[in-house]
Amino acid sequence: MAEGESEKMATVIEESPCLWTKLPRELQHKVLSYLPLRNLFQVRCVCKDWRYVIHRRGFRSMYDSMYSPEHPNPAICYVGSYYPSALEWSMYDYINKVWKKMRSFPAQTRVDQYLVDQSVYSVEGLLCLLLWKQEQKVRTHFPWLVWNPLTNKSKSLPPCKHKTVNRGTFFVHAFADEATKTYKILMAHNPKQHPYQYMETDTSLVTEIYDSATGAWRESPEYKLRLPLSPSFNQAPKRGMLCNGVIYFVTRTSNENVLLSYDIQNDQWHEEITDEECMEIFEWDGKVMTAMPLLADDFFMDENGYRISLFERSPATKRWVDTGIEIPFKIRNKFVEDEEGVEIAASGNHLAITGYTRDGSFRIAVYKKEEKYWRFPPTAAFSDKMRQARIEGLFQFKPRLDWVP
Repeated sequence: MAEGESEKMATVIEESPCLWTKLPRELQHKVLSYLPLRNLFQVRCVCKDWRYVIHRRGFRSMYDSMYSPEHPNPAICYVGSYYPSALEWSMYDYINKVWKKMRSFPAQTRVDQYLVDQSVYSVEGLLCLLLWKQEQKVRTHFPWLVWNPLTNKSKSLPPCKHKTVNRGTFFVHAFADEATKTYKILMAHNPKQHPYQYMETDTSLVTEIYDSATGAWRESPEYKLRLPLSPSFNQAPKRGMLCNGVIYFVTRTSNENVLLSYDIQNDQWHEEITDEECMEIFEWDGKVMTAMPLLADDFFMDENGYRISLFERSPATKRWVDTGIEIPFKIRNKFVEDEEGVEIAASGNHLAITGYTRDGSFRIAVYKKEEKYWRFPPTAAFSDKMRQARIEGLFQFKPRLDWVP
């Protein structure tokens, strides 16, 4: 249903309250479920029943099932520019080609951004926020906050067991069981014994997993790494990428690139040396993808310095295969190639690349697979004020009413 038609429908319903009240509740919910999300929240001011319709389980399930085929949209999180600093987030609208500011995070997330670090993860319709700070070379984790921004329901999780030093290996990811509408959070870190151990390589991982079904953390047996990891490369939380039941992390030893993976069903870790240095791994409709420079006879193919293409990981050979999709020079040359790098997310027909451009602004570039077309939407730039306030991590968000923290 077009947005204009949905607004007309809401007007007709408002002008005929007697007819509306005679309809069975199930039919009322069916009619309201055709409203786009934005209009659904706009009409909540009409009456008390409409205000609370998003909290009714029957309507939530109906609404989610209608929009489940839709693909998620890229989103970013950042600290607001007003005092007290609220944690904000915006989602990119592929149709209107603009970033849309969403509801602010709950008030308890308002912390001093210079003393506390944040990391945000998306799982179905929930946002999972991790806060941590460094105290005398030890990283202290605050309780996780899990929040549904549509219903504004949130929950603080019990604290995990382990602490790590501020330069210890730290892998994090959140994932869901759609059948049971439950979510899990994976935290894997090196069990440092004292704060001065951070100069050593990391040789083991302690894995803790929170399960919303039980409301508790469980700990897996300590995993001994075959490839000692470099703590300086992994000191910030390394965001995982889920594909076909396996969570992948890009990491490295002191001199080798490593693709670390965790098999959810078997509760097992796996390490794999890769010759290539991946810019960013991402999932695209069931495939593990990355962007890397093209090589010819072990040399970078020269065109304005080098060329970058999208590669797909072959499950059989465990090698990266060129997809033939190349990032044009006019696109990649816009972004600043520094320690912040660029981030990639993809789903369905769209792929998005975000990062800071050479003029200091934060931008998004979009690729449409069916049309084989790249573009820099002119209206999709943020103010340069966000440069120091952006929370690392591009994530994908799909609105869900029926997911409970």
